[in-house]
Amino acid sequence: MPSRILSFQFSHECNTFSSTLTDRSAFQQRVFVEGDAAVRARFQGTRTELGAHMDAAERYGWTLVQPFAAHATPSGRVTTDMLDYAVRMATQAAKDVDGALLALHGAMVAQEEEDAEGRLLQALREALGPDRPIVITLDLHANVTQRMADNANAIIAFRTYPHIDQYEVGAEGAELLERMLRSRQLTTTHLFKPPLLDGCDHGRTHGNGPMSRLLGQARHIQAQHAGLDVISITAGFPWADIAEVGPAVTVSTTASRAKTAQALAPLMDEIWRTRDERSIDILDLNTLVQTLRDAPPTGRPVVVSDFSDNPGHGAPGDGIAVIRALVEGGIRDAAVATVCDPAAVQECHGAGAGAELDLEFGARIYPAIYGAPLRARCRVLKVGDGELTQLGPMRKGMKMSLGPTATIQIEGVTVVLATHNLQVADLAYFYANGVDPLAQKVLVVKSQQHFRAAFEPISAQVLLTDSGGFVSPNVAKLPYKAVRRPIYPLDRDAAPPAYA
Repeated sequence: MPSRILSFQFSHECNTFSSTLTDRSAFQQRVFVEGDAAVRARFQGTRTELGAHMDAAERYGWTLVQPFAAHATPSGRVTTDMLDYAVRMATQAAKDVDGALLALHGAMVAQEEEDAEGRLLQALREALGPDRPIVITLDLHANVTQRMADNANAIIAFRTYPHIDQYEVGAEGAELLERMLRSRQLTTTHLFKPPLLDGCDHGRTHGNGPMSRLLGQARHIQAQHAGLDVISITAGFPWADIAEVGPAVTVSTTASRAKTAQALAPLMDEIWRTRDERSIDILDLNTLVQTLRDAPPTGRPVVVSDFSDNPGHGAPGDGIAVIRALVEGGIRDAAVATVCDPAAVQECHGAGAGAELDLEFGARIYPAIYGAPLRARCRVLKVGDGELTQLGPMRKGMKMSLGPTATIQIEGVTVVLATHNLQVADLAYFYANGVDPLAQKVLVVKSQQHFRAAFEPISAQVLLTDSGGFVSPNVAKLPYKAVRRPIYPLDRDAAPPAYA
């Protein structure tokens, strides 16, 4: 009989400092489908984890049971109702399966449960029993908890940031699950967590920074020690005020914890040693504008990351400080994607393409942080439905929706206004809204790192700016209450424990 495998996605990265709850409608704005047919229609042929599950099913002769898939843009806590829904769907579908292969995030926090994925996995383990394998794949920015490790036979995290290896990691998880099903030998997951709030260069792998070197060291350790099936390094997500926040190493193995800890000692030492090392420089707005003025023409755009208004870390994506700086600084032939402002979009739709109007937009959600909205005379270049298909390499083939959109121009600066708040990590966010990114001198994206996969190859240069948004990189200033103590850098005298 072919193996029946439970496969679903339930993914959200929670910024607990955000007051915006993540309910079912928030998932529906990004990804929310129910039933095997709908999941297959949305993900088959895509460079995603679920796309890999479907290809693996054909390869191994599995029958997939896919009750739902849900993925929301990072924001505040997931509602209790939404977590209950996921637990119910997962446990009901688990009644007649041989194992589970799940695409989670690892940094989900719910209203009444700070370890949302731990609760989901514990419920699933109780439904499956101890002898049926559970393999999970996680985002590189997971805050892995002990309960997650206790209830998963294997944890495999992305090894790239931007996350361009989602398909490969999904396929690796499938291969490991098939091996356990055939051998009937299950691995155990050991968790090692240093007292760090943030580290591993926040997981950046675009150069030879700390995370790239740490991943190389992990590969070397795995090759030198038989039985260590998977070593995963997660950089953590520090904008979550929970006890088990921060970087971690998980090892899926048949070896004892003591032997695993001994093998991992050099890696844990290196994570601690490089805790303050960063591979990026972030410019203030004045320096950004001057750098853009001084940039020589190359025929390629300078790509600017609006670092602190990144929807991918829970920011509202409606900051206008960079736009104001470009306009006032005389920067022209620039395009910005996107500013989330449903009301401004509707006003533009009412006026229609070609209209000129005085428009107020942006800075709606957190005026104490973002200041006043921008009011300017603008021309509406295009109104649209916001539907697009990602060109890749990250999530290539995935259909996404910005909701209704409007493309406006203010004194040579083109701005894409959106209804849904999504991180701009793909050229399609410009193309679908009437903007040729290759024809611009400057491109501004609401993203911290994921944009690099698509935008760095077309750029003359990449610049990062802190516009004073919701996810400033200085996390030590945040009002943490629930994190375990001592923890670095909140406690400068924190020291790593003995992991054995």
